[in-house]
Amino acid sequence: METDDGSGKQGEPILGLTEKDFEIYEDDKLVSQYESNQTVIPSPSLNIMSTVLLLDMSGSMLEAETLNELKTSAKLFVNRIAGDAGQEVAIYLFDGREKIKNLISFTKNIESLQNAIDSITKNKIVSDPGYDISTNLNGAVQQGLEILNDKSKNLKEGQLFAGTLVTFTDGTDQAGRVSDSKAAELVNSSSHSSFTVGLGAEVDESHLQALGKTGFVWSKSIEELKDAFTQIADDISNEAKKVYILGYCTPKRSGSHSVTIKVPGYSGSLSYSFDATGFEGGCDPLEIVPPTTTTTIPKTTTSTTIPSSPCPLALSLNNKQQLDTLRKLRDTWLKNSSSKNLISLYYTNAPEVSRILANNHGLNERLGALVRANMKNVEQLLLKGRVTINNQVIDNVTAYLKKLKEQGSPKLQIDINSVIKGVEERYLLNGIGVSVE
Repeated sequence: METDDGSGKQGEPILGLTEKDFEIYEDDKLVSQYESNQTVIPSPSLNIMSTVLLLDMSGSMLEAETLNELKTSAKLFVNRIAGDAGQEVAIYLFDGREKIKNLISFTKNIESLQNAIDSITKNKIVSDPGYDISTNLNGAVQQGLEILNDKSKNLKEGQLFAGTLVTFTDGTDQAGRVSDSKAAELVNSSSHSSFTVGLGAEVDESHLQALGKTGFVWSKSIEELKDAFTQIADDISNEAKKVYILGYCTPKRSGSHSVTIKVPGYSGSLSYSFDATGFEGGCDPLEIVPPTTTTTIPKTTTSTTIPSSPCPLALSLNNKQQLDTLRKLRDTWLKNSSSKNLISLYYTNAPEVSRILANNHGLNERLGALVRANMKNVEQLLLKGRVTINNQVIDNVTAYLKKLKEQGSPKLQIDINSVIKGVEERYLLNGIGVSVE
C-alpha cells in the first residue's frame, strides 16, 4: 500500500504509520485489530528496492577538485541508502558514448560501493578505449530506466519492486542521440522514481526538473554538492517508507470476500478480494516472506501469498512457551527502527535458513541449544528493555553465525557478515538494548 498526502506533483509521503493507523474492512464490516493480529511488516521483508546512480564523466567533470568532490558526495549518498537502509545500488558512468559504463552492479554492500567510487580517476576515465568528452545525458537516462525495467521483471512471486534512478550532470545533453522531449517522456511514463542533481551554471534547469520528476536539486557550486546528494538520499528513504505492507489474519474460513483498507484522516483506499476456502487458525502475519513455492489466493487487483517455509526458530525449538516469548520480543522490537532492520533481515532470509536447518541436524540442534541457554536474557530484555551479557555469549553467537554462513548463498553470507560486524562492533547490540560486561 503506497501513501502520500495528495499535495504537489508527487505528494509528500505519509511516514510513521503503525498498524493502529489502518482500518481493514471485510465485506464492508470493520475487522478488529486485536482479533486479526493486524501488523505493519518491515518493508525490506517483501520489497526489492533498487537504485541506479548515473554519474556524468564528460570532460568538464574531470578537473581534480570537481571529481574528488563528486566522489565524496557519491560515497555519502550510498552510505545513507544502501546496507541496512534497504536499497541495493548499481553505479554507471556516462560520457559522450552511446552506451553507459557499469562501475558496479547492484549490491547493498556499502564498502564495495565506496571502493568502486574510489576507483574513479581521471587517468582511468580518459584512457578507457572509446572515451568521448561529449555528454550523452538523455541516452544515459533512457538506459538507466531500461536497467530498472529489467530488474523489475526478475521478482519472486509476492515481492514488490521499488526502482529509483538518480542522475548527476554538470551540463546538458550534447550527443543528441535521444531528444530532450523523448527523455522526459520516458521518465514521465515510467513507474520508477527519478531524481536529478545538477551542478553549476551550464545545466538546463527546466530539463533536469523534467527528468527529475520525483525530485531535482541544483548545486550552484561544488561546495553544495554533498548537501544535494544528502537531500536526494533522504528523499529516496522517504519514498521507500511511504510503502506499507500490512499483514493480518482474516477470521473468515470459507467463501469469497472483499477487503478494503483505509487510513482514517486521509482520502483513498485499497480494495481487493480473496477466497477463504481452506483457511485455518494459527496465522502469523510476520511470516509473510518471499517463499520459494507459494499458494496464491485468487485475486482481483491484489494477491496474497502464503509462505511454505517455516520460521527457522520454530524448527529448532520444540517449546511453544519459548516461541511465544520470542514473538513477544519481536513485536516489541517492531516499535524500534534499529531492531526493525534486524527483524527484516531475519524474515528475508527465513526460507533459505529454514532449508539449511532442515538438512543439517547439527546446526539445527545447536541453534536450539543456543536460544534455550539465553532465554533468561530474552525474558530480562522483555521485562526491562535492557540486558547485560558476557563476552562468552558474543563468542557463541558469532561462532554459530559463521558456521551458518558456510552453508549459505552469497546473499545470505553478506547479510550474516553485516550482523556479525554489528555484534562485534556493538552498534547492533546497542540498538536492541543489549550491553556487554
